[in-house]
Amino acid sequence: MGKQGPNMTEDQKLAICVALTELEEDGKLSHGAFKTIVVRFDRSDRAVSKLWKKFKLGLAQGTPQEAIKSKIKGNSGRKGVQPNEIQSRVRSVELLLRQNLRVLAENTGIPKSVLHRAKQAGHSAQPFLLSHI
Repeated sequence: MGKQGPNMTEDQKLAICVALTELEEDGKLSHGAFKTIVVRFDRSDRAVSKLWKKFKLGLAQGTPQEAIKSKIKGNSGRKGVQPNEIQSRVRSVELLLRQNLRVLAENTGIPKSVLHRAKQAGHSAQPFLLSHI
């Protein structure tokens, strides 16, 4: 039916939902509403159907825009290591094994590049490299 293209933007999703609500009569979609929207927006019928279900569910809960919001945003990419986690792992390694970043990275399980960036950023992991705390 429609195309299987890249992910829809939030504006496109909202436009589809608004168009579907305009075709709604007495709480139900008129016959052929999905087909017209699929053709107009050049999307697959399955994508429009899933979007409409999410929108209706969000409408019932009072957060329709939140329901159609992209789940990719904020959930993609490598997860960072928190500064307090770096500190606790560095503290757990004995002093002799904190003398340089290579050995420290090996013993903490934190990549050397992450330790180096934390040291450059001024996180308090740096004092633990040489202190006896």
